[in-house]
Amino acid sequence: MTSAVSADELLPGIRLGVVRGTTYGLFGRPEEFVPQARALGAGIVRVNIYWSQVEPEPGRFDLHVLDALLDQLADGDEAWVTVCAGSHWATRRATRWLPASPAIDIARYHRFVRELAVHQPGRIRFWQCEIEPCLPLFWAGTAGDYVAQLRVFHEAVKQADPAALVVLGAAVPGAMLGDGPAGARTWGRFFGEVLRDGAEHFDVFDIHPYGDPYTVPELVRACRAQLAAHGCEKPVVASEHSGPLPTDFPDNLPHLADVLAVHQQQFLGKAPMPDTLEEIEAAADAPVVELYQRMAELPPTLQMFMNGCAPELEAHGTGWPAGMWWCARCSRSPRASGATCTTRSPPNGSSIATAVPRVR
Repeated sequence: MTSAVSADELLPGIRLGVVRGTTYGLFGRPEEFVPQARALGAGIVRVNIYWSQVEPEPGRFDLHVLDALLDQLADGDEAWVTVCAGSHWATRRATRWLPASPAIDIARYHRFVRELAVHQPGRIRFWQCEIEPCLPLFWAGTAGDYVAQLRVFHEAVKQADPAALVVLGAAVPGAMLGDGPAGARTWGRFFGEVLRDGAEHFDVFDIHPYGDPYTVPELVRACRAQLAAHGCEKPVVASEHSGPLPTDFPDNLPHLADVLAVHQQQFLGKAPMPDTLEEIEAAADAPVVELYQRMAELPPTLQMFMNGCAPELEAHGTGWPAGMWWCARCSRSPRASGATCTTRSPPNGSSIATAVPRVR
């Protein structure tokens, strides 16, 4: 057993929270969102912070994005920071944000993570090492590379704040249940290696169960089975979730072929992500634009996910879809950034996160 404390003891109860999109403070100032989340009943909030934001050049640290989050927290609020190794100078893949990649100098990575965690110990309870490292969009490295970086991440966080919890980069449903042969083979193998070699270096296992909400219990049970197979007892939480998705409706699929093809290239790391605000504003997603041009001809089950749909459809399309529908290219909230976006986003680019302590 890799934990002296049971999962229920480490993280009891159920938490409901809000995730502030993918790019908090990256392409604009970090805006206020925690009071609004609190008013909705959220007890925990999550943001992603990138190496490029914290250490824009070697040795110069800028923690204003972290401070912007901390300044909004009230007594009783819990906070979760996902730390992403995206840097123009410090990582193998030069980028401002995605995909993250292994550090060129692991000692510099240790210092970067420690600067974050030691800033105000006790204020951030959850520190996560990357978003979804099994997907090439989010991690340009191997499972072994990830374990090596996770080990240093865990050490840096625990040295700075021993009470903080380290969260493993999230698993997508295919990693646990198999998303066709490729999903079962690629994602399952990735997390098998991570759990085999890195179980001592995290406290919490995270999943992102986008899709049919009724499959979540099965997914959590699959996570627990894979953890048990490696001698782990860890809390399983879902820090992102939304469903149903447009692809869950068979009538929608013929109309989504071109859109899915484009976004599959991004998720597989075969199409570059825009790296500056100017590139994002200039980026065009032709299949999405064409979809909107034909909006009146589309099935109601697809229209209800689209911005500007009829009010009666708007009432049904409350399950905000996953990444490909955040924004045509940038995964930003148009409301938060002032940008034009052809797809629906929730206020402030946020998504719902729930912690699932145990499925009986």
